[in-house]
Amino acid sequence: MELHQSPPSAQMPLIVVEKEPTGPVVIDSPTHTIFGETVCFGDGFLLSSGKLNTFAPVEFDGTAPENTHFHLFSQTRGSSKFHSNDFAPLEFVGDNVALFRPRENPGGYSSIAEGEEIHYFEIHFSIDRLIEWFGEDIPKEIWPLLSPDLKVGLGLPLPVLNAQYQLRNLLGTKPFLGNLAKVALEGAALHMCAAYLSYLGDENIRDWPAIEFREERIAYSAREILLSDLRNPPGVSELARMVGLSPRRLSLVFKEVFEMSIFQTLTQARLDYARTSLMAGGATVKEVAYETGYSHVSNFSAAFKNRFGLSPSQVAENEAQNN
Repeated sequence: MELHQSPPSAQMPLIVVEKEPTGPVVIDSPTHTIFGETVCFGDGFLLSSGKLNTFAPVEFDGTAPENTHFHLFSQTRGSSKFHSNDFAPLEFVGDNVALFRPRENPGGYSSIAEGEEIHYFEIHFSIDRLIEWFGEDIPKEIWPLLSPDLKVGLGLPLPVLNAQYQLRNLLGTKPFLGNLAKVALEGAALHMCAAYLSYLGDENIRDWPAIEFREERIAYSAREILLSDLRNPPGVSELARMVGLSPRRLSLVFKEVFEMSIFQTLTQARLDYARTSLMAGGATVKEVAYETGYSHVSNFSAAFKNRFGLSPSQVAENEAQNN
């Protein structure tokens, strides 16, 4: 990635960002830092992601990768504003998604205030890729966007769908290494493209509606409450009342955010704590079972062995021998 400083405006510098086909992105300047990566999945299909911190007001004039026409932009943290050559400015605060199809490159610039921390990712794809995905079933709503020479560029705010959360979580947790990481990212990027292109053609898609940003924050609060007392945690109905959601909605949001049910999350936390306690020594299996909310040692032992492959007694004995 190269940065080109253009003549300064009256208020702030204008920075042109040229995206490389693939590779890490590291920029450290007096006005901002960017740490990210661009991954190429073949001609006309790329994923850019990263974190931007600003130390002064800046404007970014982003040049899109070569041979890409559509840009599915997701900002998951921070605040910015995109100023287009063709339409009114679009503001992004927290979780936002938009589809851009500019008539020229670049199609505008983003302005960001001092002191912002912005997390973002953007999927770039070409007209050829879109046609390849749809085959002969391109929705009529999308046909006008396929012209190589648009008269007016498009900037369309979109709802936050489940697919956006899934790709964001994958970028955040990075559960895969090496080539498998790229395979996983490509699959998640394809899923997000499919969800939003489907939304443009038909609002009755399975990925809709998604959880709201407010509900995601509630899920984290609910998990903190749930795990604060492993021996006597609140039930689902009580937990839902405490955070202000219905039990059904809380269960759905919880599963979407953490990819585990409330019960699975509690069980995993209990068993992880039990293993740590047994390895530390000083407590019997029965005492650890009681501390983690199990009324019957047999149930505790079965769940423990199913998770770790060893019984609680075996873990305790192994630690005693090692010490």
